[in-house]
Amino acid sequence: MRKRARLAFTAVVVGVLGLVAPQAASADSATCSKRVLNTDGTTKYEGCAGLAYFMSYGDHLMVDDHHADGFPAVVQWWRSDGTGPFETWNREGSSGPDVKAPTGDIPEGDWIFYKVCIGSAGEIFRNTCSDGVTDYA
Repeated sequence: MRKRARLAFTAVVVGVLGLVAPQAASADSATCSKRVLNTDGTTKYEGCAGLAYFMSYGDHLMVDDHHADGFPAVVQWWRSDGTGPFETWNREGSSGPDVKAPTGDIPEGDWIFYKVCIGSAGEIFRNTCSDGVTDYA
C-alpha cells in the first residue's frame, strides 16, 4: 500500500512540476526526404536520407543526414515575412552532427515553412524533397 501511495505522490509532483518547470526543447515537427526509384525498380535514393525538424522553443531548424550514401541533406525554408527560400546543407555525413539553419529570431506566432531534400555539389535533387511542413514559433 505504501508503494502505491508513493507512486501516486510522485505522479502528482511530476505533473505539477511539468506545469511550472521549463521544458527542454523537442521537435515540434519533422519531415523526411522521399525515396526515389531507378527505372528498374531498385532504390536510387533512400527514403528519409535527409531529415529536418523544427523546435519552436529557440527557433531551431535542424537538418540531419541519415544515410551514408555520399549525398548531403539540405533543408529549404521560407519565413512568414515573405523571405526565402533559404538553404542549409548538412555535409557532415551520417555520422556527423545535425546542422542548425540560421533562421534568426522568428516572432512568436509567426510561421516557418520548410522541406528537406538531398543533393550533391550544390544541386538539390527535387524528386527527393519532402512535401513540406508549416510550423509556428
